Amino acid sequence: MQILWASVFLVLAGCASTPEEPPTARELYEQAHELQNSADYEQAIEKFDELVATYPASSYAQQGMLDLIYLQYNRTDYDGAVAAAGQFMSAYPDSPNVAYALYLEGLTYFREDQSLIDRLGFQDPTERNPDSMRLAFLSFKKLLDSYPDSKYAEDSANRMRYLINALARHEVHIANYYLQRNAVLGAINRAKLVLDIYPDSASSEEALSVLARAYEIMGAKNDKQKTLRLLEINFPDNPLVKNSDN
Repeated sequence: MQILWASVFLVLAGCASTPEEPPTARELYEQAHELQNSADYEQAIEKFDELVATYPASSYAQQGMLDLIYLQYNRTDYDGAVAAAGQFMSAYPDSPNVAYALYLEGLTYFREDQSLIDRLGFQDPTERNPDSMRLAFLSFKKLLDSYPDSKYAEDSANRMRYLINALARHEVHIANYYLQRNAVLGAINRAKLVLDIYPDSASSEEALSVLARAYEIMGAKNDKQKTLRLLEINFPDNPLVKNSDN
């Protein structure tokens, strides 16, 4: 009987020491999604991170990182979304899904800027930082340059056009702000920046108008006349053209 009990104990001890099989890449991916669907976002992020760290070469890891970017973007964790997008592009630079990562990166910067507008409302234009707009533009531009046939290309191009006009409008606001405070050189520099960098934007007419008024204040008659001539050629109905004696 003692021998029998000893055998039982050995069997039980052997069972207790058997290590558990680690979860597969698919299981980790499914667990992460279950946590995400139950709104346990922090645990879901940790599970996605575990998936990527354990099975970096698997297709589940790639898809998990893309899902993580969208999760961070959707919960307005903009820093987290940008970091996850950068991590994906560094880890899988040859993946066709880089186009999607760039698109989400651009959307994140774009949404961050819109959120800033919602929070701040009306404000002095010189206090507004357009960095998010510029970064969104660069992300969309990279997407179009590298993946012109991507399904995200059309929307990216539309957002780029919006951003060009928004950035130009920002500079014109500042130019007018300077002009109102008699900071004439600052106004001229900002107006020229619009014409040099955003020549096809909707703010070109106003930038030329700022230049003409600034040159008038300075007494730079020749420069004013040249600017009015450009206004006349491109925007013949501009009030400065109609009211000009030249």
